[in-house]
Amino acid sequence: MRLAQELSPVELEHIVSSIQRFLFWDEDTDGPAGWNLDRPCSGADLVDHVTELLVQHDLAPTNAAGQLTD
Repeated sequence: MRLAQELSPVELEHIVSSIQRFLFWDEDTDGPAGWNLDRPCSGADLVDHVTELLVQHDLAPTNAAGQLTD
C-alpha cells in the first residue's frame, strides 16, 4: 500500500477528476451533457467508486492475495 504523499501530480489529478465526474457530470438530463451540482448520487455508489480508485492506485490496504483487508 502506498501513502497519499507518494502520488504523482498526474495520479492525483486522475483521482480528483474521476471523483468530480462521478459526482457532477450529468448525461441523464433532457438537455446536453454537462456539469450538474444537483446531480443525484448514492453514498454507496460513491464509496464503491472511491474504493476502486484507491485500489487502482495501490492506496488501499490489501493482503498478500491482493484482497482488501478490514
